[in-house]
Amino acid sequence: MQSQIYLIMATRSGKSLRQIIRDTKRVDFYLDAWKAQEYGLIDKVLGASTAPVPDSETAAEEATTEASPPSELTIHGRSSS
Repeated sequence: MQSQIYLIMATRSGKSLRQIIRDTKRVDFYLDAWKAQEYGLIDKVLGASTAPVPDSETAAEEATTEASPPSELTIHGRSSS
Protein backbone atom coordinates (compact mmCIF):
# COMPACT_ATOMS: atom_id res chain seq x y z
CA MET A 1 0.00 0.00 0.00
CA GLN A 2 2.82 2.42 0.84
CA SER A 3 4.36 1.93 -2.61
CA GLN A 4 1.01 2.81 -4.20
CA ILE A 5 0.88 6.03 -2.17
CA TYR A 6 4.42 6.90 -3.26
CA LEU A 7 3.50 6.29 -6.90
CA ILE A 8 0.38 8.46 -6.65
CA MET A 9 2.34 11.27 -4.98
CA ALA A 10 5.10 11.07 -7.61
CA THR A 11 2.59 11.11 -10.46
CA ARG A 12 0.54 13.99 -9.07
CA SER A 13 3.46 16.16 -7.92
CA GLY A 14 5.76 15.63 -10.89
CA LYS A 15 8.59 14.68 -8.52
CA SER A 16 10.66 11.55 -9.03
CA LEU A 17 9.74 8.46 -7.03
CA ARG A 18 13.17 8.59 -5.39
CA GLN A 19 12.58 12.22 -4.30
CA ILE A 20 9.14 11.38 -2.86
CA ILE A 21 10.52 8.47 -0.86
CA ARG A 22 13.47 10.52 0.39
CA ASP A 23 11.25 13.42 1.47
CA THR A 24 8.60 11.30 3.18
CA LYS A 25 11.19 9.34 5.15
CA ARG A 26 12.61 12.54 6.67
CA VAL A 27 11.24 13.35 10.12
CA ASP A 28 11.94 17.07 9.71
CA PHE A 29 10.11 17.56 6.39
CA TYR A 30 6.97 19.59 7.04
CA LEU A 31 4.92 21.49 4.48
CA ASP A 32 2.48 24.28 5.17
CA ALA A 33 -0.28 24.83 2.64
CA TRP A 34 1.77 27.08 0.36
CA LYS A 35 4.83 24.82 0.44
CA ALA A 36 2.57 21.83 -0.38
CA GLN A 37 1.28 23.78 -3.38
CA GLU A 38 4.85 24.60 -4.50
CA TYR A 39 5.83 20.94 -4.02
CA GLY A 40 2.91 19.86 -6.21
CA LEU A 41 0.84 17.95 -3.67
CA ILE A 42 -2.17 20.27 -3.82
CA ASP A 43 -3.66 22.42 -6.56
CA LYS A 44 -4.87 25.41 -4.59
CA VAL A 45 -4.78 26.88 -1.09
CA LEU A 46 -8.21 27.81 0.22
CA GLY A 47 -8.67 30.65 2.66
CA ALA A 48 -6.07 33.39 2.89
CA SER A 49 -5.20 34.80 -0.52
CA THR A 50 -1.49 35.25 0.17
CA ALA A 51 1.18 33.23 1.90
CA PRO A 52 2.25 34.52 5.30
CA VAL A 53 5.43 36.57 5.17
CA PRO A 54 7.72 36.06 8.16
CA ASP A 55 8.96 39.24 9.75
CA SER A 56 12.68 39.90 9.39
CA GLU A 57 13.41 39.16 13.07
CA THR A 58 11.76 35.73 12.91
CA ALA A 59 13.43 34.92 9.58
CA ALA A 60 16.86 35.85 10.95
CA GLU A 61 16.27 33.73 14.05
CA GLU A 62 15.21 30.72 11.94
CA ALA A 63 18.26 31.11 9.70
CA THR A 64 20.52 31.13 12.74
CA THR A 65 18.75 28.13 14.23
CA GLU A 66 19.02 26.11 11.02
CA ALA A 67 22.69 26.92 10.55
CA SER A 68 23.86 25.72 13.95
CA PRO A 69 23.29 22.26 15.43
CA PRO A 70 21.25 21.97 18.62
CA SER A 71 23.28 22.30 21.80
CA GLU A 72 21.58 19.32 23.41
CA LEU A 73 19.81 16.41 21.76
CA THR A 74 16.72 14.88 23.29
CA ILE A 75 15.10 11.56 22.54
CA HIS A 76 11.40 11.35 23.32
CA GLY A 77 11.65 14.27 25.71
CA ARG A 78 14.60 12.87 27.64
CA SER A 79 17.98 14.53 27.75
CA SER A 80 20.90 12.58 26.30
CA SER A 81 23.08 13.37 29.31
